[in-house]
Amino acid sequence: MSTSSSATLSAAQRRTRLNGVFDTMVRAKLGFGPRSLAAMDYGVHFKKVPHWGGHERFVNSKGQEFEAEFFGELAPGTTCNAVGNYVSPTGKFEPIKDDQKVKWSWLLQVPTDGTKRITATFHNQVATLYNVIEDPDALRQKMWVTRSNPDENPDIIVITTDGLYVKNPKNASATPSPSKMTKVSAEEETLGEEDSENTLSDADNGTAPSSSAPITRKVGDVFNPNVLPGYGGIWFDHSPSVKLQQLDIRDPQGNLIPPYDTWMWIKPGSLVFVKATLYIFNMGSRKIYQLNAKSIQVLDPSDQNPVRPEEKDAPTTNVTKEEHDTSDLVALEEGDAGENTSNGPVNFESLLGGPQKRITRSAAEAALDEPTAADADLDEPMPLVESSKAAGKKKARR
Repeated sequence: MSTSSSATLSAAQRRTRLNGVFDTMVRAKLGFGPRSLAAMDYGVHFKKVPHWGGHERFVNSKGQEFEAEFFGELAPGTTCNAVGNYVSPTGKFEPIKDDQKVKWSWLLQVPTDGTKRITATFHNQVATLYNVIEDPDALRQKMWVTRSNPDENPDIIVITTDGLYVKNPKNASATPSPSKMTKVSAEEETLGEEDSENTLSDADNGTAPSSSAPITRKVGDVFNPNVLPGYGGIWFDHSPSVKLQQLDIRDPQGNLIPPYDTWMWIKPGSLVFVKATLYIFNMGSRKIYQLNAKSIQVLDPSDQNPVRPEEKDAPTTNVTKEEHDTSDLVALEEGDAGENTSNGPVNFESLLGGPQKRITRSAAEAALDEPTAADADLDEPMPLVESSKAAGKKKARR
């Protein structure tokens, strides 16, 4: 997973050095600039409108689907298990069936060792989302922000991916999964050199590896579900018509990460850039605020070693109806697509540059946060929030 010589540095060194990850995010306007969630105000730049089924969605000033752009660090506990956020719905264990939505749900926290601008901008992202919520103290609701400390302001953003599994996908044939090992004849000594070479075969397409073209992935490609680590066992009751789909999750170079490798990148401490649409699902007496992540790019991986997901054991206790979370079982309308409000994936790694020497933020932070002639293309720094916890509490509880 090493992507450059800078990978030998710690995450803190890669991110905080001059012209490192944090500086590059600002200059590339990934989470900054006019399209950033931190720069938006509810009721000014976006608003909610009725959606099918009595739900609500958010649109921009042109009436097109609003797409929020923001960043964060994946919080402790992040996993990519094959069962995703599925909860057995009837108070007793039931496996996942064909039509049930299974998604990954992850928490984003403020980046560790972030500069003042990074930290303030993350806070403003949370504030923008929090200010949409009609009644933060209402019971029976799930918000798209939460608290790491119940006595403090919200400081965590909750994102949800598209569905992992699709039934009867438009792509009739599954995309090739990781190549199988090739076999060599056990009687090589009786073969000529040319014949010996021809005994090497690719199990997927029957051609020699040397002649195999590179596989080009695209969002929506499908795979056999059993290539996903942790898939199988008692948790699944899928028919052969169900496939695993390629989500728009990318590495720092902008390349799609295949589903079976996602666990190596999506792990606690990884820094990600997200584009998401906003919905409110009105489920009777319950209100669910959901950020539907349309694309996720890992800007800088975590230093932590990834943990390969394993098959989950069957639950030891029954799940009660009260614990059941229906927020991710609500399907969006087929073909409900919004405005393409921003450019496609970027090769973030190629943007990193400048001096490679290691420096402390105390020496460089002032130069970054105080715009110079070289920074004329940057937005004005975000206004910093009050540092007083009491002031923050008063705003959050108002």
